[in-house]
Amino acid sequence: MSELTIRHTLAEGTTLSGSRRGDGTAEQLKPLGWRWGRTLAAWYLPRSRDTHPDTATLSATSERLRVVGHSVTTELDTTPRDPGEIAEDKRQRSLSRAWRLEARAARQARRAEELHARADQLTARFAGGQPILTGHHSEACARADLDRSNTLTRRALAEDARAQATTRAAVAARSRAEHQDSPGVVACRLDRLAAQQRQLRARLAQRGPYLSAAPLDSGYRAQLEEQLGQVTRQLEHWQSVHAEQLRTGAAEAVGPDTVSVGDQVKISGTWRQVTRVNAKSVTVATETGSGRAPWHQVNEHRPNIPGEKS
Repeated sequence: MSELTIRHTLAEGTTLSGSRRGDGTAEQLKPLGWRWGRTLAAWYLPRSRDTHPDTATLSATSERLRVVGHSVTTELDTTPRDPGEIAEDKRQRSLSRAWRLEARAARQARRAEELHARADQLTARFAGGQPILTGHHSEACARADLDRSNTLTRRALAEDARAQATTRAAVAARSRAEHQDSPGVVACRLDRLAAQQRQLRARLAQRGPYLSAAPLDSGYRAQLEEQLGQVTRQLEHWQSVHAEQLRTGAAEAVGPDTVSVGDQVKISGTWRQVTRVNAKSVTVATETGSGRAPWHQVNEHRPNIPGEKS
């Protein structure tokens, strides 16, 4: 059996190395959420970068692998990383994914063109409206060419569809890389990190939905404290980024303290009139009635000045 090593670092996430094709590891890992990474040439847990190791999954993994005879070693490194370094790594990974997808889309498009060309060659005899001559010695060959042409055309259309889907994925990856520091994305990230921080603090204090008479296990408490530290460092980093955006004018301070009913706000490139101001969102008039958007989706703000037409 194989000698396997489970490693976790914040930069690389959780990976498992040492497995060989046919050694039975796949059957044990897939049900627990592990995936095979071709570029890594190793098994990995999705979304495990820059997070605390999932100790429950790691324990279950080790147990299942040992039961079938594998030797398992676990190495965990939770040394904190600089949030700016984390952001740059994410940007580079998104760009790398965009480049790979763009190259794949180009190959798929070329393959579709080749299939279309082969299909056209087979049906060239019919280009001038020449029918299939029933009973003629050429009938069997003509029908075979027509069938092959139809098959090639279907394959070409499927390849075209794959190329278009791959192109859309590449555009999305490049957009994530280019806009991860945009004011709207940063504001959304701040909301998410602040919510995570509140939840972790509530868990540690055992209040609200986490109220319990039993004290927290020391290992679990240490894990929560480590997660809280990571989230707090990220929150402070992005708060500084947002403050710099406000200072330079790249972002505008828009929220319930600055917006009033009757004002106009720009959401997704469209100006809307405010009908209600909420703590976490704004309600605006739309063509079909009204709509609501969180504050981080508001890009600009125009106050309502009495006497002016909106």
